[in-house]
Amino acid sequence: MALKTLSQRAFATALEDLLRTIPMERIRVTQLAKLAGATPQAFYYHFRDKYDLAAWIYLQDYAAVVADEPQSFSPQQIDRMMAQFEKRKTFYQRAFTDKSQNAIEGYVNQHSYSMAQAAVERLQDGRPLTTQ
Repeated sequence: MALKTLSQRAFATALEDLLRTIPMERIRVTQLAKLAGATPQAFYYHFRDKYDLAAWIYLQDYAAVVADEPQSFSPQQIDRMMAQFEKRKTFYQRAFTDKSQNAIEGYVNQHSYSMAQAAVERLQDGRPLTTQ
């Protein structure tokens, strides 16, 4: 595994650990870096902020389900996604309680919309969605 991925996972583990006891809005990058055994500069090399890290965790879980297949929104794929998200239940519960401007909820909503749009366009033989 690449060093970059190992560092990102260390920060992800640190965020998950901190979220067990501290609300997202009170977590600081310095805390994440210390717990991950890194510097704040190393954190900023990989992520813009803690919300970018939370989005990265979400994308890792998403990719674990749909890595080798397009998003289909089939019942089976949705079941696999829910099972994957269940593995980080506490993380998602705590991350979704944060309602700040950069919170994960907005990111996940936008990502889900984009993936649903792409799935519908595939079903329409590549024709883009229209608002009509």
